Amino acid sequence: MNLEQSIQQEFSEHFGLLDQLLAEIDRRLLGLDINEMAELPHSATIMVFFKAVKSAKAVRQLIASGFGQDAMQIAQSLFEIMITLEYIEKDPANRAAMFLAHYHYRLATYHKRLEKYGNKSLPLTAADQQGHQDWEVDSFQEKCRQVGREKEYDLVYRQLNEETRSGTAGLHYFSQQFTNQHGKVVRMFNAGPGETATADAIWLNMYFIRTIIDTFSRLRPPHFMDIDSGLDPLTNKKLVVEQVAVRLQRILKLEFPDLPVHVEFDRNDFKLFVKHANMAERQKYAMDGDYQGFFLPQSLLGYAYQIFLAVCKQLNLPAPKQENYNAYHF
Repeated sequence: MNLEQSIQQEFSEHFGLLDQLLAEIDRRLLGLDINEMAELPHSATIMVFFKAVKSAKAVRQLIASGFGQDAMQIAQSLFEIMITLEYIEKDPANRAAMFLAHYHYRLATYHKRLEKYGNKSLPLTAADQQGHQDWEVDSFQEKCRQVGREKEYDLVYRQLNEETRSGTAGLHYFSQQFTNQHGKVVRMFNAGPGETATADAIWLNMYFIRTIIDTFSRLRPPHFMDIDSGLDPLTNKKLVVEQVAVRLQRILKLEFPDLPVHVEFDRNDFKLFVKHANMAERQKYAMDGDYQGFFLPQSLLGYAYQIFLAVCKQLNLPAPKQENYNAYHF
């Protein structure tokens, strides 16, 4: 099995839902009448929605090919689109007009910079100064606060921003240091393509694109009012169980590379099964809890790590005591 087949199999629940959503969006876009989208707020929201759909397709290709680290950078852009749509939704007509004014102002500003270097071949863009200023009254952080995304801004967006811009913060997805069962500190380098960062990347991007679809449909644009994003507890629970199963399997593989253990999960009753090749009975671990809303990748890792410790106890394995979270970046 090659890398792409392996990743596709690991995240079959995720890819299945993403492919279903993208196919449904494409079907609806074929019947889209641009004239129907000319009125506010549709003229503003359709612009960012198109951008999100294109990014979701790029994410699908990157992750399937083992470039999860690069797909993490797209997650930052999708987060920004998610907040933009949720912010507009609070006052659709006024805030959509402000958004468009901000867009045209930015174009006009760039044209002025072009003129500074002698390029006068392009016509200047008309800009609504007041609308632009109105959009910028609330900072991006304040927009997140107004739509109830303070936690995501602080714990997700800021981290994605640092990883994209600093050049150093995102390096943990390229290098892992851990202590193996013999007490030896091992450093692994993951230049890619590979499996590293696929779990985090597909989880974040999937949640953002699903929320974008959900918010966009609530703004009642033609052809998209009734689209189902799958943003419900039952679907979320299936994705969570798959994420935990993948992370658990990777922890076991990292810590005990020669251990003949395989992790499976049941999509119907939400249980994980850990099967040792030389043991007749599978170890069963229930996944109970509230699956409404957003899970941090670290929370999913916490689920997996607790089950890992239980597996070690059950199989009488020496559970390594990791000294840093960087040991498990999946």
